[in-house]
Amino acid sequence: VIGQDVYTVDQFMEMFLHARDQSVDAISISWGFTVANLQSARFFSNFLDKEIASKGILIGIAAGNEGPAISSGYAVDYMPRHGFAVGAMVSEEQARNVYGWNGEVEDSVIWYSSFGPTRGGRQIPDAISPLMTMVRGERQSQGTIFRGFGGTSSATPALIGAVSAIVSQLKQEGIAVNARLMKLAVVNSSKPIDHVEALRQGAGVINVDRAYDIYKKLHAELKAAKEDKTSSQPFAYDLRAKTSISGVATNKDGLVLEGYRGNATISVTLTSESLALVDALNFAQPLEVIHESDFLSTNDVVLLQATGARFSVSFDKSKLLKPGSYTDVIKLVRPEDGLVLLSVPVVVHIADDTHRQYKIAEINQTLGLNDHWRTQIRLTEPSELNFDGVVVDQDDGANTYLGFFVQSNAGDIVYQSFNRLESAVTPLKLSTPKLAAGNYQLVAFRGGSRPAVITDVNLTGIWRLPKVQVSAV
Repeated sequence: VIGQDVYTVDQFMEMFLHARDQSVDAISISWGFTVANLQSARFFSNFLDKEIASKGILIGIAAGNEGPAISSGYAVDYMPRHGFAVGAMVSEEQARNVYGWNGEVEDSVIWYSSFGPTRGGRQIPDAISPLMTMVRGERQSQGTIFRGFGGTSSATPALIGAVSAIVSQLKQEGIAVNARLMKLAVVNSSKPIDHVEALRQGAGVINVDRAYDIYKKLHAELKAAKEDKTSSQPFAYDLRAKTSISGVATNKDGLVLEGYRGNATISVTLTSESLALVDALNFAQPLEVIHESDFLSTNDVVLLQATGARFSVSFDKSKLLKPGSYTDVIKLVRPEDGLVLLSVPVVVHIADDTHRQYKIAEINQTLGLNDHWRTQIRLTEPSELNFDGVVVDQDDGANTYLGFFVQSNAGDIVYQSFNRLESAVTPLKLSTPKLAAGNYQLVAFRGGSRPAVITDVNLTGIWRLPKVQVSAV
């Protein structure tokens, strides 16, 4: 579907409906979208699921290029739950052969790829895909002029194109396409990048071959469940999460805590479509609860019934002493085959409260390509921020840069600075405009131009306040 550069909401809805009426197999789209509130975003998400994905049409939407701060994908609750929010990765092969980078290069999530939790607490992205680095220079399907391309806008058609190959094979076999099951298959077949936190990459890098096998299994299960008159046939249940913190409901799918809280609760329910296929009186499905970090603990197993499931999340204060943002993703897993049915993001922001001589954050961090440092602060009154530091590159890597963001917890970038590294030692002095009182993330990240010699660098320095103090959240 080809159109103009600026759309109204009703034009977008008409575009999706037009694509559906043309019997397309997949829609890949990159767009910036603003909604008045969470309710509006969820309305659009529900529309896409009900009117488009339910017809077996794959939907891929770029997660955005507002990273690298936590909740840089804050506004994207309009993503369909049965579609793909796509993040972008740079493979080692791309880094060396396309971008001309050499040195200490490995697979990574590109620094600007947006991620959650969203305003509604959802995990974004669902998965990541390699950047598609060349596209035609015109919007028409014909033409021989190509140009460079990047961003999550380029990773999205790469993912949808790969998954469309599965759709093509399934159609040849006479197997119907279920968008929800296809997403489950892709997510559960993806491979995480070892050194990247789960919150940034979702399930990881797509694996089409394995997704095909998983989809056929899930499709057969659902078919059998629909034919089972006793409603006892297990299948991949469609689940939703709602959270509360210290007994107060959040209206979020995930957990985002400002400061230490002793406990939280996650409530899980089946969607009406799944509930219609189970025996309301006798249904009981144990689910494993899996997470990676040690700053929280949960039940090992929860029992999912027709009325849902509920379990507690406890936080270990001794593991949350250092200022910063702690992240994890809690997964509910089917024990018989390890199928992940639901992912619940968790973020705990701990602000720095050790302020001597107006010092609010001290950095001493080694950064490789696309690596980042971040911490959390709270301004108790409006103030500017000043940074004084130095970057040391013992190998004198060429054509790289260090970026700084100050970003609100709502995902808004209030300050940014890109600093080219042209020698072994680069001094840095930065000043932000006056910022409103509130919670902020301070982020530093390492990037590279084309070509570049990628080496590890050491960043040291201090963020200071000129006048006012900050306090813990």
